[in-house]
Amino acid sequence: MHGRALPLVLVLLLALGLLTVPAATADAAACDRAPSIDPGFTSLWDGVGTPTTQGWRQSGPGGFAVVDDGPGEGCRLLSTGGLGLLWYADATFADYELRMQWRTEDATDNSGIFVGFPSAGGNTHNIAISSGYEVQVREGTMGDGEDQKTGSIYNQQRELRRTARPAGEWNDYAITVERNETVGRPTITVELNGEVVNVFQGTENFRATDAGHIGLQNHGANDAVSFRDIQVRMLSDAQPPVTTHELHSDGEQLPSGWWTAPVEVALDATDEFGGSGLARTEYRLDGGEWTTHGAPEEVIFDGTRETFDRWRQAPSGSFQLMPDGTMHTVGGLGMLWYPVEYGDIVLRFQFRDMRPEPTGGSNSGVFVRFPDPDEAVQRAPEDRHACQTGSAQTSPAWVAISCGHEIQVYDGTGIFDFEPQKTGSIYNFSPLTLDEANPGTQGEWQDYEIRVEGGGDWTTTIVRNGQVLQTWTNSPGQDAARAGDPSTDLRQFARGHIGLQNHGYPDHMQFRDVRVQRLEPAEPLLIDEPGRHTLEYRSVDSAGNVEESTTLRIDIDPAAPVTTATVDQPGGTGPATITLQPTDVGAGVARTEYRVDGGAWTDYAGPTETLLGTSRASFDEWIQAGPGSFERQPDGSVVSRGGLGMLWHPRSFGDVHLTYEWRDLRTDGGRSNSGLFVRFPNPDEAAAAGTMHDCQRGGETRPEWVAIYCGQELQMYDGATGETQKTGSVYNFAPLDLQQARTVPTGTWSTYEVELTGGGDWTATISRDGEVINSFTNTPGQQSSRSGDPGTDLRQFAEGHIGLQNHGSSDLVQIRNVRVTDLSPEAAAFVIDTPGTHTVEFRSIDHAGRVEATTVLTVTV
Repeated sequence: MHGRALPLVLVLLLALGLLTVPAATADAAACDRAPSIDPGFTSLWDGVGTPTTQGWRQSGPGGFAVVDDGPGEGCRLLSTGGLGLLWYADATFADYELRMQWRTEDATDNSGIFVGFPSAGGNTHNIAISSGYEVQVREGTMGDGEDQKTGSIYNQQRELRRTARPAGEWNDYAITVERNETVGRPTITVELNGEVVNVFQGTENFRATDAGHIGLQNHGANDAVSFRDIQVRMLSDAQPPVTTHELHSDGEQLPSGWWTAPVEVALDATDEFGGSGLARTEYRLDGGEWTTHGAPEEVIFDGTRETFDRWRQAPSGSFQLMPDGTMHTVGGLGMLWYPVEYGDIVLRFQFRDMRPEPTGGSNSGVFVRFPDPDEAVQRAPEDRHACQTGSAQTSPAWVAISCGHEIQVYDGTGIFDFEPQKTGSIYNFSPLTLDEANPGTQGEWQDYEIRVEGGGDWTTTIVRNGQVLQTWTNSPGQDAARAGDPSTDLRQFARGHIGLQNHGYPDHMQFRDVRVQRLEPAEPLLIDEPGRHTLEYRSVDSAGNVEESTTLRIDIDPAAPVTTATVDQPGGTGPATITLQPTDVGAGVARTEYRVDGGAWTDYAGPTETLLGTSRASFDEWIQAGPGSFERQPDGSVVSRGGLGMLWHPRSFGDVHLTYEWRDLRTDGGRSNSGLFVRFPNPDEAAAAGTMHDCQRGGETRPEWVAIYCGQELQMYDGATGETQKTGSVYNFAPLDLQQARTVPTGTWSTYEVELTGGGDWTATISRDGEVINSFTNTPGQQSSRSGDPGTDLRQFAEGHIGLQNHGSSDLVQIRNVRVTDLSPEAAAFVIDTPGTHTVEFRSIDHAGRVEATTVLTVTV
């Protein structure tokens, strides 16, 4: 150990064997010093528990032990062994400031803080070295062979000056990482003990170019470096919120994925690490409009006299409604308050300081969580709130000051500036400096957001122009900085009012667009209609970052099918024609089967015909429309060439089951596009008719576009990029993503099955390789996602043609063995003509896998 004496704590750790494991916890330790977290920062380690249970991961050898230094000192993370890395895996960071304290036991102890690296599982410690930047921790001695000292960007740029404290003393590190959009690389500023010791502009395109992780290095067995008070503050919010879901149902989920009863979907969204705060969570069902989940935002001042008059003025001074729809403070010290009591809320508005710039800034504030001030001052002395001390006994404005909390609005500077607590301060409890207030330009509108959540010991997060200024908790035991003001013990209100302060005559503050969103937990979404449903959800934060939507497939099938039978028997004793009629309110009937006199079960369906087989004659029945073609292969299959065209069959079909196989022959790394058109009118007749169908928008007469506008296209496309609607999508009406499409590799044959049943509002059930991937009902009132295309109102054809699309010159789709089975009851009916008494059994199975109880029918011929 370099000939130096081991500190006692290391001797104890070695004796206990703690240096051989990635992390150790101080289970028996008091850890009585809570982490010191600065306003606006978020703690990344609670100062007590094992870091790997709090979002951190250890990569590489060695680790960090949790060591308790006793009363008043608390716990720290001590590096053990190495070369490894303790990295924060639960989030990535872009523009941010990272702060912590560190200390060494000896000047030669080595460590570093890594920033801007991607995750790589167990190899992250190596990826951090090659793809991130290391801010060095090592003082060393003159001539020790390591010239890069504390504050250097290791192997990139030496430190500018040396300001570290001696070994054994704690040092303060502040590392600011900001993206330089011009060069696409970060700027890293390192402050050590309050002095800037490095300003580095990234130079390599492969290092820290995107949001990345942060990590603490455990360098080697001889290096004892400790860390505590690890915290981060986002300088801009580039990360969208994260939303998760939980499903609950009183029924069960069948192996097919279908639910047997309605499903509740509970959504939970977070915007971590000093993000700008959650603005809303929204969802849409089955391609409908996006809807806010939970309480919508309430506009409580929109610039009109009607909304202004809802507020109440607490003397002195006033607010004036201006012609431009703003509220302007006049005199003071008073308050305009809103007579609605709120619990958990997000309050949003804009303000601007209209005081002439040379005279300093205007003073104002926002009050939250105070009781009804008019009612409070009317109380008898013995019934007053405990917080009603001094002026709060008789002044409504002082009820807000003493019983709630003021969130400061003040950017003042200059000779008239006597107020050190700037915008975003919790007045007299958690002050911010002007730099921390993220000041804007005087006279310009500023966005302000205040999020209040929790019971009496509620937490508030303050956001200005998309930047979190601070997060503060109204926990009991905190004394006000101003003598005589009530402490937080007396301000424990779980609900309360909001108010805007008019401070004094020199102050000219304006407000507009005041909105409130209640944050009471939203009721779970209830999906109770039988059938297939697509639920999409996402969240948006106050900086405008939109989370990528998550898509859930929720399919409800409340019961097995029900099949009825009709017996047509001349004279009551002649040959019996039996027609079965199955229905299913959920997944749809997959098949109906019957047997006579205990024989084999037989599918109840009409004959199956081959429309495209191995013969040339079957191919010659089809008609090519539009550009491109399908080229027949020696085995009877066809391959698409060019486009945009269609190969269609001249027969019209009603209720059918259509089956074929297809595969993508493209070999250049891309994927081919094609589709199946169903239920469109005869395109040649539509082109020649004097009276066109309503679906022929713009007088469209091209046969391939008659299919596009009047029928429906069932997509065939497995590409990961480009077209967002994948295989199984009902194009522009019921899209599927790549996972839902059950994609297969290029060159692999897939079996496609499409069942069409019903009249004009027919239902298409689409299966791929034996699994149902989509179900769509062509009910009227549905609009195409492509502007100008006809809606389902104009596509109500009870029967129609089928067509195969050849899409473009680069698309090579091979199709073979096209077959149709007539599903009309008339075609499937069967006859019993053998004399005697016969037992007929029948049942249906739906696409959810539910099997109907067998019905027994006796027929005598």
